[in-house]
Amino acid sequence: MFGSNKDIYKKIDEVLEGINSRDLYPDIRTIEGKSIGNVVMIGGKKETLFCGYDYLGLGSNQELISEIQDGLESYGTQSGGTPLVSGTLDVHKRAEESVSSLLGTEAAMLFTSGALANIGVIPAIMSMPTFSAEFLIRKFLFLQQESYIFSDELNHATIVDGCRLSKSKIIVYDHKNLDDLNTKIKHYRSGWKMIITDGVFSMDGDIAPLAGLAEIAKSNNSWLMVDDAHSVGVLGKTGAGTAEHLDLKGAVDITTGALGKALSILGGYAAVSRKVSDYLRITARPGIFSGSIPPALALGLIKSIEIVKKSQRLRENLWENAKQLRGGLKNLSLDTFYSEDPVPIVPLMIGEDMKAVVISRKLQELGFFAPAIRWPAVPKGTARIRFTVQANNTRSEISSLLNAIGKLDKEYKFSK
Repeated sequence: MFGSNKDIYKKIDEVLEGINSRDLYPDIRTIEGKSIGNVVMIGGKKETLFCGYDYLGLGSNQELISEIQDGLESYGTQSGGTPLVSGTLDVHKRAEESVSSLLGTEAAMLFTSGALANIGVIPAIMSMPTFSAEFLIRKFLFLQQESYIFSDELNHATIVDGCRLSKSKIIVYDHKNLDDLNTKIKHYRSGWKMIITDGVFSMDGDIAPLAGLAEIAKSNNSWLMVDDAHSVGVLGKTGAGTAEHLDLKGAVDITTGALGKALSILGGYAAVSRKVSDYLRITARPGIFSGSIPPALALGLIKSIEIVKKSQRLRENLWENAKQLRGGLKNLSLDTFYSEDPVPIVPLMIGEDMKAVVISRKLQELGFFAPAIRWPAVPKGTARIRFTVQANNTRSEISSLLNAIGKLDKEYKFSK
């Protein structure tokens, strides 16, 4: 056993034993070959994928693949270091311009993941230092302004982590409840304030009430930040995400997200004003102390955004697939937070943790890959199978999935 502190290993053993004894350790399945497309290979068996994030199917787009291959020839495998120390490549600057063009902002900053974008941006903005008058005659004296973050209770875990790292006072408001937010924010008259929400919530598949949030932010002198990881490429006429879908482009101060979903590229971003971009480049620690995404992928991102802007038919196909699955579950009297929103995340509520695990395993036996989501990823009593559809799922694949779910419901009785 490595390490000198045997108590730590003992504690790890206790934790793992407790998790395993309750069958809480997740089923981590090994995919043989590609994990993109609508069919994957697991254990030598083909399974229809209903949990992927390649929403538009660009992960197998030959035009995009060729662009990345050309990028490898031109730039090699990596960027050479961190942007501040080793310089920023021209292709990264062009990729950032593509992101800002898509989202309609003055500027954008790339990160190596969507998680690092949230973990970097939130503390940088909310822990912004002030300089005392003493600085003028003696030294730098950093004084952190009082700061308050108003966070939706179902925000993504990386938002939660970013909030904690900011050392701000965190006020959680009830999910999408504008009255609760309005009541709570009015208690804080001074200091920095930021309202943070997912654009599309990753576990429920519902859309944030962005118009109301923007109004509250404006009337309370607050920033508004949206994590649009599951929206960009998916929603809006040009794939610009939640704000475009709701006809609210320009209403959001900071938009963050992951590139590895509909855009099919590794990385993350923050789309902001020019001044905020300049500030983040010298304050957002994950951007300062991490290398850039590989330049070939930056070149691929430019191409991906070009494709996304003109891919309305792909989006429409995705929306139709989501509607078919949601409507089919509703017809089976199953709880799926049914709405008319064209979102590819479709949860099937089960309730009990172990029942959700069993249903997921039974679906896999029937040839469908869709894992169970349970506590602590979601609140206790709300375990679910979280399906995601892609533009390249066929109608017959979705019909087959619905038939399988209907048969399992008769045996395990998880309908309403």
